[in-house]
Amino acid sequence: MMNSIDLIPASYRDRLSRRRWLSACALVTALVVLGGAAAKMTFASLTDSVRDEIRHLQEQQTLIENKQAEIASLKRHQEEYGRQLRLLEQQRSGIAIETLFLAIDGALRADEVWLDSWDFQRSTESNANNAMRIGGQALDHAALSRFVQGMLSHSGIEDVRIKRTSQREYTRSSAINFDLDVVLKKADKP
Repeated sequence: MMNSIDLIPASYRDRLSRRRWLSACALVTALVVLGGAAAKMTFASLTDSVRDEIRHLQEQQTLIENKQAEIASLKRHQEEYGRQLRLLEQQRSGIAIETLFLAIDGALRADEVWLDSWDFQRSTESNANNAMRIGGQALDHAALSRFVQGMLSHSGIEDVRIKRTSQREYTRSSAINFDLDVVLKKADKP
């Protein structure tokens, strides 16, 4: 009969049971709070990491945009310099000035033609040739013709046009006054 007698009061057992239950609830609550705090720290760390990555990507995007703007500016400068180069190439004749002077000198015959003036004219139009206007005197029309033929035989000269001739009388002789237009070949013409 001793087995059936319970000396521990039911209220004490209830109190122990409540205490265990409260301890378990406190433990669960503490674990939940600690888990929440750990999750918050993890999310905060991840958020900071993502923000740093976003900031880094934004800096890279800004750098890329700056480089693209710089490249666009350099391309505009390159196009402008290319345009200026094409304009300068169009402006220059296919014959160097020294070569032109040698061509004129080679066409001159001793004591037949005298040059009084020359005026080099660069064309401002891209499709026009450069020209030179030459003024002078020749012994006679045959000498002027030989001078013009000598000029036309040079590869850098496209055409020679006689603009004006007139005879000038001196006391012992006469001479032919002339004005010529010498058209030079363009740089791209052979």
